[in-house]
Amino acid sequence: MQTNEEKRAYGRNYYKRNRKKLLAKANTYHNLHKEERIRKSYEWRLKTRYNLTEAQYEQMIEAQQGYCALCKNKPTGRLCVDHNHKTGKVRELLCVRCNAGLGNFTESLDKLYSAIEYLKKHNNLLVQ
Repeated sequence: MQTNEEKRAYGRNYYKRNRKKLLAKANTYHNLHKEERIRKSYEWRLKTRYNLTEAQYEQMIEAQQGYCALCKNKPTGRLCVDHNHKTGKVRELLCVRCNAGLGNFTESLDKLYSAIEYLKKHNNLLVQ
């Protein structure tokens, strides 16, 4: 019977001898199952980050009719799950730009109000 160290040594040697074949097989599998891997990865992220199932996410999209809850535009890509960073509670779905914007203001109402005042102050400079 082989010890654990002997098994590991055998595995390392096998990999060294068959590296090209093993990598080609892994790449083939990787390419054949790309869409499935992306879907499962996203499902895993929804579950672990937001405790949402794919069905719940789809229900949220339907409830918002595919539009961003903030800017009311319909994005070409996925909608982001907006959540409270302190409590973890899911709010609604946002487009990437709105989600990043809220994140850049660190969910601070003071910073958002300050940005509004800044835009009001310089409103004549804004391109319509």
